[in-house]
Amino acid sequence: MPKSRVFQPPRGTRDFLPEEAEFRRRAEEIIRGVFESYGFREVVTPTFEHFELYSLRSGEEIREEMYVFRGKERERREGRGKPPEYVLRPELTAPICRMYISGGLSTWPKPIKLYYIGRCFRYDRPGPGRYREFWQAGVELIGSPHPEADAEVIALAVDTLKALGLSEYETRIGHLGVLRGILEEGGVNVDVQNRLIKAIDDAVSDLGKMQVGEAVLNGTGRPLTEEDVLNRLESQMEELKIREPLKSRVMSMIWLRGPRGEIVEKAEEAFRQSEKASNALRELDEILTLLEAYGVKDYVVDLSIARGLDYYTGMVFEIDMPRLGGQKQVCGGGRYDRLVSDYGGPETPATGFALGFDRLVEAMHLQGQEPQREHFVDVVVAPASDELRVQAIKIAQRLRSAGVRSDVDLMRRSLSGILAHADRLKIPYAVIVGARELREGKVILRDMKTRSQKTLEVDAAIEELRKCTHEG
Repeated sequence: MPKSRVFQPPRGTRDFLPEEAEFRRRAEEIIRGVFESYGFREVVTPTFEHFELYSLRSGEEIREEMYVFRGKERERREGRGKPPEYVLRPELTAPICRMYISGGLSTWPKPIKLYYIGRCFRYDRPGPGRYREFWQAGVELIGSPHPEADAEVIALAVDTLKALGLSEYETRIGHLGVLRGILEEGGVNVDVQNRLIKAIDDAVSDLGKMQVGEAVLNGTGRPLTEEDVLNRLESQMEELKIREPLKSRVMSMIWLRGPRGEIVEKAEEAFRQSEKASNALRELDEILTLLEAYGVKDYVVDLSIARGLDYYTGMVFEIDMPRLGGQKQVCGGGRYDRLVSDYGGPETPATGFALGFDRLVEAMHLQGQEPQREHFVDVVVAPASDELRVQAIKIAQRLRSAGVRSDVDLMRRSLSGILAHADRLKIPYAVIVGARELREGKVILRDMKTRSQKTLEVDAAIEELRKCTHEG
């Protein structure tokens, strides 16, 4: 008989054993609590969408970055024509915009505050902090064109990191209206703008990796230098026919990063001849004033933020945790006022962000956070003999109905074996079901830590366990 194969998780995916799954669930509960404290409501979209939802904006070439599959041939036989192409969702902003249009949300009172927590998929080279199956948590604030909305989503992102107990992160805030303004007034069309924004995002990302000591390689495996990255960006601008003096103005934005007063002043001076860029800077300054009203004052103004996704139109921001190394970005977002209309919906302003949930969890571990729960069961119900197992099961069910997490022996252990097993699992209480006690309608309630015990009526034991486990 051939030797059985031992299957491993597919490349770029992971198993989560109970303790890690519980840790992640606790982080998720914290995130939900913060989101809901700001009035956001949860939505859930399908794990897979029509491929066209993404290719419509980003082109056919994104196929190589996604998990795309065809519908079943029977869909043709059911009169639906050519089987459609589907994609495992790589992010959730596009599906929420699709849902906003198809689900009737466009008629709701504005603003509409939505949040999500879900898994996404991207065909990427796996590595530290990069997976093919990953989780995102985020918000979309739809319907407000005002700076107050932008300030609120940034403040919400920062408050979420604080609630998770994270520190040593950097919040960077910029405004794509500055870059788009000088490009538009320089005669650069939107398609070329989007391609340039992607090139800038790649360059800034590579420079960021170099700052934390990660090697950035070219196609042949040779490490790139900072000069190589900047030369590559200049070459890309040449290919896009962006000439001087516009090219120099774009390149100067990469270094416009620092304290609010200093950077805004420098940018106003550098781009004072561009009306659109100046308007964007004024809006950014107003957003920052509002953000400080939320209590967020520790941030950097960074006009090099481009965000690789081409739908951003205004404020953009990112939050990095340098301890994570090259994959240090844990949050990214901004304003996208045209995405809904690009999908055939009404003109709709919107802003939001996505958190890299996996990276947040990794950062929590790096800061020494571990699962707080010492036990996953509150009480074990232990029959003193085999004849009492049915009664033990009934008592365990009553405890569960009272909200007490209860276990009952399924291995036919002796009473001493059950109690020893409970000790190993750090279960704090045991309900011992003895024949004599049960005839009197009673059980023995044992504190596994102190080894003290007392005999109580069954109802009284259940009530005492309910109180002490809920209060604990």
